[in-house]
Amino acid sequence: MRTVRRDTPGASPSRIEYAKARRELHAAHRALEANDTPQHRDAADKAEQILERARAAVMDEDPNLMLVRELSMQSYEDLQAQVGDKAVAAMWLLSEQWAGVFIISQDLSEPRTLEYSESDVARLKQSVSELQTATANGDAGALNETLEQLSAALRMDEVHRLLREGDRTYRAPNYSQLVLLPHGVLNAVPIDCLQCGSHGSLADTYNGACVYAPSLRMYGYARARSRPETASPVQLVVIQNPTDDLTGADEEAREILKLAENQQALSSISLAHAEATKSEVLEAIQRASSKPFAVHVAAHGAHRDRWTTALQLAEQTELTVADAIALSVPNLRLCVLSACETALNDSVSDAAAENIGMPTAFLVAGATCVVAGLWRVSDAATALLQVEMWIVRLTLSPQ
Repeated sequence: MRTVRRDTPGASPSRIEYAKARRELHAAHRALEANDTPQHRDAADKAEQILERARAAVMDEDPNLMLVRELSMQSYEDLQAQVGDKAVAAMWLLSEQWAGVFIISQDLSEPRTLEYSESDVARLKQSVSELQTATANGDAGALNETLEQLSAALRMDEVHRLLREGDRTYRAPNYSQLVLLPHGVLNAVPIDCLQCGSHGSLADTYNGACVYAPSLRMYGYARARSRPETASPVQLVVIQNPTDDLTGADEEAREILKLAENQQALSSISLAHAEATKSEVLEAIQRASSKPFAVHVAAHGAHRDRWTTALQLAEQTELTVADAIALSVPNLRLCVLSACETALNDSVSDAAAENIGMPTAFLVAGATCVVAGLWRVSDAATALLQVEMWIVRLTLSPQ
């Protein structure tokens, strides 16, 4: 099973300060919750001021960069612009005031909505809890049953109807991509795989062209990086089994490197076993970052809190969310995190938390696309899946 603070090379100083300010504000709020005193309130206020200055510094460095959640209102026209004219978005909200899903596209003058009842939300939360138990225990029977319960709780047949039976031009074949924006506990659910009544899954409807995003702003920013004229990767960085205890990860990395060798326009950098320490991994990423590149990490993942969730590397070192978000890698076209639970974030257990995890960290750092895993998975099965993914990726887009 693939389960289980230092300035980083290539990191932007302003992003390092921003990440540090976020952690300090989080700690100040936790201290205030535990002991509401004037001193703790003052400390929290000061931490917020420091964060605002750090945020401003990051935005000054790159005015186009929209972080995961900016504290400003957006118009529906803003949301439509971020979705673009080649996609449709389904954005969920689970709050005490309202729970449901919004469907957003440039073809709709206003968002379509589906509201969930209190009983829907209660069933949803119970089903997510059962899903987490089933995946942790590797119980396929319970997993399938729970996914059916989630489809019913989310009323996926009605979500499908909203996507397909809207305006005359508002049909899936007109769109190249479906953007899914989960909220709260839904960040632990493979929404695109849920059955929509007799229509199959959303992945079936959109021919697999489903992507997840922490926010529409972040999706819009990543979409801008993936314009047709944007060059494909010319270098691949492969991090192979740093802890030297994953036989499948070894085979996975070797096969992917062989595939890369067959592509004349794609060179590779490989770090295996004891070579793959944090410092060496960061140096390799920095070395590749001057041109369009991709990263593939076959390793253990360690899911903790938002800043210390990590990829486990050699010599007991780790690459944490805080390390990743501090990088500056605008040429990173694809980042594959072939490790357990690398797609999870704090909002699964705290709906008020920002959607910060490994995928968001690499997107903020500059990645166009991140592939990560929701669950604890078999080492051997992961290797087979990842090699097949790269075969398809290189067949469809050789470079």
